[in-house]
This record gives sequence, C-alpha cells and structure tokens, in this order.
Amino acid sequence: MARLGGRLGAGLAALALAGSAGCSSAASIAGHHPPASTGSTPTRAGPPRSTEPAGPGTATPSSPGAGRAAAPVLGAVRSRTEAVTDVAWLTMTGRWVGFAANARHHPERLPRSIYDLDLATGRLSRLWTTEYPHGFVQWASAGDGWLVWTDQSVLQHAMTQPVQWAVWAADLATDRVVRVAVSRPAGSPVTPGPVVGDGRVVWDDYLGLRVRAADVWVYNLRTGARRLLMHRIAGGGQKAIVAHQLVYALSPSAYLRKPEDWVMARPLDGGLARKVSRDSAAIDLSAADGAVGWQEPITGDPKRLMADSLRPGSTPYRLVGPSLGHLELADGFATYLDRQDRYRLVAVEPDARSSLLPESARSVAVSGHRVAWFSIPQQGWRTHSSFSVATVTTR
Repeated sequence: MARLGGRLGAGLAALALAGSAGCSSAASIAGHHPPASTGSTPTRAGPPRSTEPAGPGTATPSSPGAGRAAAPVLGAVRSRTEAVTDVAWLTMTGRWVGFAANARHHPERLPRSIYDLDLATGRLSRLWTTEYPHGFVQWASAGDGWLVWTDQSVLQHAMTQPVQWAVWAADLATDRVVRVAVSRPAGSPVTPGPVVGDGRVVWDDYLGLRVRAADVWVYNLRTGARRLLMHRIAGGGQKAIVAHQLVYALSPSAYLRKPEDWVMARPLDGGLARKVSRDSAAIDLSAADGAVGWQEPITGDPKRLMADSLRPGSTPYRLVGPSLGHLELADGFATYLDRQDRYRLVAVEPDARSSLLPESARSVAVSGHRVAWFSIPQQGWRTHSSFSVATVTTR
C-alpha cells in the first residue's frame, strides 16, 4: 500500500531488482508510482488542486465497461487541515491514518517524522523522528492497529550507493515504538519495504548486487522473536499479509523484477507456497478481506488489475481493465488510478462499475469500509496539508 514520496520503482528497474522498497534519489522521493501496495499509496505530483470535498454519496459514477456490480458510494466526507508538509506514504488501519511528513518544508521533500491521526478522537500525534542526522522515512505501511516504516540514513546519489537503514513499528493504540531490524554495518543499496499483519512484521534483507536476491524475515510483535522465513528469494520486495498468509512476488529468473514475476502465497506459520497468478508480469500487490489484487501489463496499455479470493480452488479474475494501476484493496471495495490519473472506487467483483473520488485526492489509503486521502491546499502548501476520510458503501 505514495505519490509524492513514491516507492522508487524507477530505481529498482534500473538495477533490475525487486528485493525491497528500493534505493532513493531526490527525483524518486518526489515521484509517484510504487511497486507494491499494502494499504498505502504515494502522493501524486503536480500543482495544488481544489480541496473542496464531495458531499454524501457524490463520488461521480461512471461505467468504463459494462460492469455487473454497482459502483461504490462515498459517504459524508470529513476534512481537516494540519500544520505538516511534505506528506508521503499515507496509510490506514482501523481508526488511524498514518503518514510521514515534516513540521517544516524540506527542500528535497524528504519526510523525517512519522505521524498518526486518530479518527475517533481527532488527535494528531508525532510518533517518531529519524535517528540519522540526514535521515528520512523511506517507506510506511499499516495493518491490524500497527504502523511500520523504514528509516534511511541518507539520500542516495547513485543507485548502487549503500545506506544504513532500520525498520520500526508502532502500536497505534499505545504509541509504543519498537525497533524491528537494522541493516548490516556495510549498509545496502536497497532498503526494505516492511508489511505488518497477523501480529507480525515481514521485511526483506537484500543480499547484494552480485547475489540479486533477498532473505525474508519475520518479527513477532508479541514475543519480539525474529526468524528467517525464506532464503535467497528472487523478487520479494512486493508483499502483503492476509488470511494468515504472506503474499509476495517471485521472479523465477536469476534477475529480479523481470517480466515473469508470479504472485505467490505462503502460510506465515509454515507450509508450501502456491502460485496465485496465472500469467506472468504480476506487480504492485495489495491484499485485504481475504483477497489479493495485482497489476498485469497488457499489450498497448499500462496495466489491467486482477484479483483472487485466495480460497481453495479459486481462480483469478479481471477486476479493472486498462488503468494506471496503484490498486488498494479494502473490505469489499478497492481504489485505483484510471488512465486519466484520477482515483476511482470499484467493488471487488469481476469487471465492476466504478466511481470517482474527489479530484483533489493526491494519495489514497483504505482500511475496512473507509477511504482516506491527502490534498494540497491552494494556499499555504509549504506549511499545511489537508486530510479527508469517508465511509464507502458497496451495493
């Protein structure tokens, strides 16, 4: 699961890697389009747009295809403006919206702190700030009431430049913060993109440019125990936890992020992995409500969006036809970017109808039956940011 603090897919493609969240440069931090989705999306680039929210049920319906399921309906929108800037990695779990940001505008838009907004109380809290003198938040994701993120030591000026990193987790109910993992002393040119769910954190430890693979580790949030889940996995970086399974991308070739990536599912407590996707080139995973979704490039068009219920004997189906991807699954609905770079809501059904989110949305996060988004105010964009949340109804 962002588009002004993007997930650095360009850097990974340049290295032919997919083992982790990626290396970062100033351009990639300010870009949009992450290689993986776990309830968080990057921020969309471009000038500020109007932040006027839509009213109850006013998500604009449309039918890019002859869909069977009705388009989801957006409920009453609640919006607020906060004195934070350089927002990235918007993510959501339960009643909390998490994100990386700064109290003051950073020249390179590198967010240095982690915040959470409690939708029940309206309280905005700064949970943590980078421990590196020149560090910043490279990735954030949320699940089951926890927020996880990667702290990167310095902005990379070359794709192969090793950096130090640390993976952190916060219990949003108590604001307790724990350090989950740290990089090797020599650092790594690729930083992990951790995911959280089922009481555990999963992340990649990239093994180097020559090996072009990663070890996948699991941290138990209850006991503090770490264990190796998979050794030398080619692919890896795209992950999600759902229905007590780790869903991940696997490249059967010796090179990472080649077009033949598969979607795989493996029980977190042990057992054999199984292939979920029927076709190759599966990227940008998202999972929720017992289902998984991904993107597949198609001839003459950026991506089609696929989904699978993960039930025994289930088969993948087309969720959305031509699109720009960035799929985010929630309970019974999903969000994605259409070919005009607009966020849409769609029911998790084959070829369902869709509806538009407000045009001001720059980054979208979903959890349960709610959707949240970030907007850039017309005035004061260097000092303030706007956040909105609404309930989504599917019919």
